[in-house]
Amino acid sequence: VEVKFKQVTKMLKTGDILQQRYEIKEKLGHNIAHEVWLARDIQIKPTESVVVKILSTGGVTQWDEFKLFEREAKILKQLNHPHIPTYLDYFPLNEPVTGFVLVQEYIRGESFKDLILQENRFSESQIKEIAENILNILIYLLWELL
Repeated sequence: VEVKFKQVTKMLKTGDILQQRYEIKEKLGHNIAHEVWLARDIQIKPTESVVVKILSTGGVTQWDEFKLFEREAKILKQLNHPHIPTYLDYFPLNEPVTGFVLVQEYIRGESFKDLILQENRFSESQIKEIAENILNILIYLLWELL
């Protein structure tokens, strides 16, 4: 079944405040279904950076994408691992855009993709460490989600 949500005419922009709490700072990425933004949690003193992932319920968003987004939020809420960003919040959004929002801890650093694109060469010990970290996360997820 393919269900499309109504078209969104207004887009999120720097400076917008969501839930009177999350001030949008910088766009980190996007795809056809969602956008990812760096934001500040202005209710915490000193303010903390967070990641805000928004599933826009406009135009091309389909019901399956909403179900996957909601499932992602439910799973992240259950997890507690030092290499997985912590779930902080999840809520529907009506202003300035219509959709659903997932808020997570922001972890500073370069993505693995960025490191690869910079054509960094990894030593054998670095590759082993990366593989072990990934395997530890996968083992943790396997135990948590079964």
